[in-house]
Amino acid sequence: MIPYIERNNMKKHFLILLSCLFLTGCDLPSFSSGSQSAAPSVSESEKVTVEVPSISEATVSKEPSVSEEPSLSEEEDPYINRSEEQFYANYTPAVSYQDSVYRTKHYFRSGDLGPLPYIPPKAEYQPKFGDTYIRNTDYQYTDNGNGYLVYDGNGNVIKTIYKGGAYITPDDVCAYVMAFGNKPSNYTSAKRGVSPSKDPWGKYLRLNFSSYSNSRPDEVHLPTGDNNDYKYMERDIGGASYNTGKEISRDTFRLIFSYKSGKELITEVNSRYVFLTADHYHTFYEYLNYQGGYGENITFQTKYIPTVNQGLAA
Repeated sequence: MIPYIERNNMKKHFLILLSCLFLTGCDLPSFSSGSQSAAPSVSESEKVTVEVPSISEATVSKEPSVSEEPSLSEEEDPYINRSEEQFYANYTPAVSYQDSVYRTKHYFRSGDLGPLPYIPPKAEYQPKFGDTYIRNTDYQYTDNGNGYLVYDGNGNVIKTIYKGGAYITPDDVCAYVMAFGNKPSNYTSAKRGVSPSKDPWGKYLRLNFSSYSNSRPDEVHLPTGDNNDYKYMERDIGGASYNTGKEISRDTFRLIFSYKSGKELITEVNSRYVFLTADHYHTFYEYLNYQGGYGENITFQTKYIPTVNQGLAA
């Protein structure tokens, strides 16, 4: 005979086991003993299920989207604490988009140092089709569209122009405008009232972003596009005496380029025209989309001389 206390403990243990099995939804085991009947099975509707709460998307941290602009780290910045004198002592043009971004951050240039002539520096070799100059239609971007390859007349890549860089030579500024349809970082839209001595770009500051009428009788009439609706803008180029670092003398050297077709910005390289004028709109030279590539002298008497569109890439 089982003592009363022991039987009572067994009863408690059995009730605890029964409760646990009931709460977890498990079927109770049947007992072979004839004195004990099998426990009733728990129906599906009676089972207890434990739901794990879902995590809302608002609580999930997401990786920040990657920007096309490079991150600027002071540890990697090669120009931190470098003076202007030190930077230009052994100067070379920017070698990458990241390099150009760091230079602009410190108001250093990315392009060629010079020369700064008052007439376009034509290359020794300029390809022609018969007697007509060829305008290069080959172009290629690098660095997610932030670099633009510049060719020579033989179709060889000789350098890269970087978006957001600082440029002042005629070839570099022409290539920059051809590539990006905008101004280098050392340019401002103002035509006057800007002192280079108070501007961080100093003697490398360039001015002007104004319209060119393309309609006056004493001006050269430039191409107006398929829909006869091109609008032109101009920028200063500036020769050797343009900016002394203390004052700016705007002289007569300008870059003129097709900026809009109707109300739409011109974004396609081969739909964009770029010209230089060294004598304040009396004579123009078309930039032919390669280093030192400039067309025939154009005056309002001779009018625009069309070029042959052809790729030069080797």
